[in-house]
Amino acid sequence: MHTIFTRASAATSAALLVLILLLGVASLPSSAQPPTATLPAPTLVPPTRVPTAIPAEQNPVNYSAVADVQQRGVLRVGVRYGLPPFSYLNERAALVGYEVDILRALAVDLAVEVEFIQVTRETELAMLNAGEVDALIGQQIITRERQMQMDFTHPYYTNTQVMVVQETSIYENPIQLEGLLVGVTVATRTEEALRQSGYNYDLRLYFNEFEAFNALEAGEVQAMVGQYETVRAAGRLGKRTIFPPISIEPYAIALRRHDINLRNLLNRTLQRLTASGRHAEIHAVWFPQEEEPDLRLMVPVYEALYGDQRGFADLPTDLPRPARSVMEKIRNREPLTVVGLSLNPDASAFENQLDTFHQRLVEEMALRWGATVNFVPNTWLNKLDMLFGGQADLAVGVTPIWDGADRFDYSQPYLRRGNRLMVLEGSRFDSFVQMRGGTYVGYWYEDAGMREEIERIAEAYRVRPTPYEVRSVRELVDLFNARTLAGFFGDELRIQALREASAYSGLPFTLSEERFSSGELALALPRADLDFRLLVDWTLQDMFRDGTYQRIFNETVGFGDPIEMVIYPGSNPLLTGGR
Repeated sequence: MHTIFTRASAATSAALLVLILLLGVASLPSSAQPPTATLPAPTLVPPTRVPTAIPAEQNPVNYSAVADVQQRGVLRVGVRYGLPPFSYLNERAALVGYEVDILRALAVDLAVEVEFIQVTRETELAMLNAGEVDALIGQQIITRERQMQMDFTHPYYTNTQVMVVQETSIYENPIQLEGLLVGVTVATRTEEALRQSGYNYDLRLYFNEFEAFNALEAGEVQAMVGQYETVRAAGRLGKRTIFPPISIEPYAIALRRHDINLRNLLNRTLQRLTASGRHAEIHAVWFPQEEEPDLRLMVPVYEALYGDQRGFADLPTDLPRPARSVMEKIRNREPLTVVGLSLNPDASAFENQLDTFHQRLVEEMALRWGATVNFVPNTWLNKLDMLFGGQADLAVGVTPIWDGADRFDYSQPYLRRGNRLMVLEGSRFDSFVQMRGGTYVGYWYEDAGMREEIERIAEAYRVRPTPYEVRSVRELVDLFNARTLAGFFGDELRIQALREASAYSGLPFTLSEERFSSGELALALPRADLDFRLLVDWTLQDMFRDGTYQRIFNETVGFGDPIEMVIYPGSNPLLTGGR
């Protein structure tokens, strides 16, 4: 149960809002600069079965915002004012807020000055597309419809539209209030979210949340709905929120469509803020009453994060696009070529398990697109070269790594994995701490770098186990039976497959709770094919929302929990008809 507490700043906030509306910041003029071309990414990319034509884009600027930053030495960010605690003017007329601090931290990492320029909901898109600002913040919500107008970085905050009832109310779920009176502020995102939620409420419209709260207290409505942040700040005792939320609103930095060079640079820096803990520090300052969210869910951290040290001066300034999008291929009902599978009957249990999962996942996605799929066997090791060379449209089972960001794009993660330690149940060895000199820790011979990882962890724990290469399931069983191995270390998905393959032995294997070097798997896609990337992400989200993804995971992987996904609000504007 979530109780809403009083915040006695309504009068101050109202006065501040008036001040904010009267203030503005002049923007600097934009100047054209010839783009520096990137090499086009070769792609076999003809697009999808999408009976919907993609609308022509209103974007008069044909080069990346990187060009303007290179010329001015300043990143110009359009910001909406009057949105505490995200972006607003304080009592000293200084711009502050959670998103402002995120941008300033990004600028420090990128060694660039940031200039904030006031925009409004009505002017921001035109100013962005005209090159008057390089990016936008201030509760920039990622919705599927808005992704057809602009691109976005990883989300760094998720707000929610939540339902509030009396503390003594019998209702515990929004679906229980269908057909009843629900209050909402007129002409707001909350009203829009309610009308698109699929719930059937008898809506009562109010000028502000204060009136909606009064109506709830007076019994005129059975519930009211508002943004979680503002509802919590302006709420009252005797009320509680009920879940799940009516809708989720991910906030991110908005960019021009196809500006992949700026998007990658900002995403890389957001990942650094998350990996270093700086993101969590900023969140704690502005939302001290909230539990720390799973920031890795919003901002996945790719491997080789600090290997790419390029800044604005080192980046190309064009807006690359593929010669042919995979979307066209789907619309023309041409089969999609998918790589990254083994499809070898003699392959290991680990490869067979992942093959089955990936086939089911991609076949379900293609079914929703009305497309057919050709899986190319024996492409486990050379999948990325084939994708970059235009011999494939999609690669499965890819660990996102910054070394590849200039060659292809990544979908949102769909599988979380990590290295775990497997030991015998009841053994005195249940973690690396007990594994001193004279003990052996096994690893699978095909796992590159696992020996070095064991040595790194052992050094951190100040112990000295000897890494031991294991080449078969039979050898693994024999070594544990002889008590030669104190443990076996490796990818948890591979370990699970080995456990299943060695079930005949009857050995009581168990896995450590601690994960080491955790990461995610994503789909690799042709570089700069924006609409195909959106289609892939939205389809993964839809499969998560309706439970199809979880069912495929449980039926094929059957170990651990499926990854959580942030679902962007809205319908799929790239697909009509079908599922």
